[in-house]
Amino acid sequence: MKEYKLDSNTFMGGWFMPENVIDSVLDWSKRNEYKLAPGLISGGRVIKEYKDSFDIKIYYDDYEKEIVLYREYLQKCLDLYIQKYEDVSKTNSAFNVMNPMIYQYYKPGGGFKLWHNERAGISRGSRLLVFMTYLNDVENGGTEFKNFNLITPAKKGLTLIWPTDWPWTHKGQITNNNEKQILTGWFGYND
Repeated sequence: MKEYKLDSNTFMGGWFMPENVIDSVLDWSKRNEYKLAPGLISGGRVIKEYKDSFDIKIYYDDYEKEIVLYREYLQKCLDLYIQKYEDVSKTNSAFNVMNPMIYQYYKPGGGFKLWHNERAGISRGSRLLVFMTYLNDVENGGTEFKNFNLITPAKKGLTLIWPTDWPWTHKGQITNNNEKQILTGWFGYND
């Protein structure tokens, strides 16, 4: 897979999944539109000033072929991340994709507008790495990482992996012109 070059001091990795993998996820999302529900934040509430999205949760027992294909390529991205940052494989516990992954759809003007990290709170303490795949190209619709002076572009197929803690505080770029779709989730400890 083609690498998206990121400074190794950010401990972030990025690779482009093949277009057919992303197109199959988009086909899956169209077939499952009826499952879309307003995106939740903190305490199971909808606060559109923070996060304005429609989400579908994808659980371990979802064996639809499009999701299985995506997971195969997600594992390849993780393998490449571990090659780049081998110390992550030396943790004392096994880690894997946590349940659930989340497909997120943002209407124009929507997005995750609040600065946040992926391990903000004790209930999220088992999260180790976050992954996010952009499912479509969105000009000025990427992700801004506050402490690295970095904005990653929303390019179809780009899958990012980064640590979950506070130095990777981030938020979405908000565009009023385009829809945005991502698939995201976490690698976390199994025990």
